[in-house]
Amino acid sequence: ESSDSIELFPQTVTNDLWFSFRRQIEDFQCRIFDMVGQQIVNPTIINNHIDVSQLTPGIYYLQFCEKSGKCWTVRFIKIH
Repeated sequence: ESSDSIELFPQTVTNDLWFSFRRQIEDFQCRIFDMVGQQIVNPTIINNHIDVSQLTPGIYYLQFCEKSGKCWTVRFIKIH
């Protein structure tokens, strides 16, 4: 799934979730939320990669927020 500034792939993921920014974004925070809006984790990001292997199967939302306060949220589905 993509927003105006972030592309997330694959949309259905088992272990490795990748993202890319469509514009320059620096100094951001990343959080993963479940379907009811509960924050699950602040994931560790390495080279635009997030390991989601420890999440249980379900629908999640990955939110990126710039220091300025602007945020983008994209949905992904964790399987297996």
